[in-house]
Amino acid sequence: MYGLRDAFIIKYSPETQASLKCHHDASLVSGNIKLNSDYTGGDTYFYRQNYSNINTPVGKMVLWPGQVTHGHEGREVTSGTKYNLVIWTSRRPGDINY
Repeated sequence: MYGLRDAFIIKYSPETQASLKCHHDASLVSGNIKLNSDYTGGDTYFYRQNYSNINTPVGKMVLWPGQVTHGHEGREVTSGTKYNLVIWTSRRPGDINY
C-alpha cells in the first residue's frame, strides 16, 4: 500500500442520490465508515462475498480489496439520510486523485 489516495463523505437520501450501482473502486484497499444509523436501507452489499454492512455499528470500518474481487453497491436508502466516510488507498507510487 502506498498511502492515502482519497477520503470523502458520501450522502444518500431518497430526495437526492438514493443508491449506487455495483462497481469497483479506484483503490488498492477501500474502507467505509458508517457515520450514522437514522435511515433505512442503504447498506453496502458485496455480491461475490454475499456480505452486507447492514449490522456494522456506527463508527466502525469495513475494509476490502478495492479492485476486481469485491464489486459492491450502495443499496437504496428508503428513508432518512445516510452518511459514510469512504477511504481509498493508492494502487502504485504516484497514484493520486485529481
